[in-house]
Amino acid sequence: MKLLVYLKSMVKKELKIVLASIFIALTVSCTATSTYSQKNIEQIIEKLCQEEFNIEVNAWLVEETLWVYVPLDKTLDEIGQPTDSFSKKTRQIFLTLKRAFLNMNNPPQFYCFVVSDIKDKGIDFYRIGFVPDLIKFQMGLISLQQFNQRMVFVSFENKKALGDNEGGHIVQYNINIGDFIGYLIRQELNNVFVSYSEKVKVKQIQSYYQKGKLGIIFDIEIDKKNKNISEPFGKAREIIKKYLEIYGRPKEIIEIEIINSSGKKSIFTQSALFD
Repeated sequence: MKLLVYLKSMVKKELKIVLASIFIALTVSCTATSTYSQKNIEQIIEKLCQEEFNIEVNAWLVEETLWVYVPLDKTLDEIGQPTDSFSKKTRQIFLTLKRAFLNMNNPPQFYCFVVSDIKDKGIDFYRIGFVPDLIKFQMGLISLQQFNQRMVFVSFENKKALGDNEGGHIVQYNINIGDFIGYLIRQELNNVFVSYSEKVKVKQIQSYYQKGKLGIIFDIEIDKKNKNISEPFGKAREIIKKYLEIYGRPKEIIEIEIINSSGKKSIFTQSALFD
């Protein structure tokens, strides 16, 4: 069962807050003197977090995806702002990930960093990234804005997180480029239409990737009086093309399917989509 099964809601307030914390972490320089190996990256991450920051984490490498789980007693305060502990530990762990990836000859392709509120509210915070993007950002090859566009941020309530110190409620799997592009498309499509507030009702946005087919399914209702709001089908197609271009139009993605609530459905090859 993959992550998108759990993507029940985007908590926009929380996402913006954590985003800022992550950017601070990634713009802080760090120096490493060791070369790390992918074969023991889990132990490396756990050891570095413990020895340098006194943070206990669990890490798993699933093929080309590194998962890191961090349990916290509390992540948000009474007004929904991140606690000092949440912000500090998020920065420190991202420094650890950056250090490890920049000093590996063959780093994994993706990382999924999960922070869970295990005693207060029961919330999971997912951060999913493409390791080459992190390296490009650190080398100055892409801007902060570009890096922002290439990261997936998901937060949702999950009572299974309560009491889970080890990360047993997190399903680890290998994220591939089709999954990742689907998550990015879903996130941006959601952000575009949620920004219109009461003028638009975002009832559903889903993505999937199976056997070479990337699919986007949505139910977005727009007040007919608002003629200046983008038509969702066309906007979805625009966003799909954008991320396919960013990631070099991956050959693994053979077909693209777009389905909206009105029953409109189109299937494209990549060539047809870009014609």
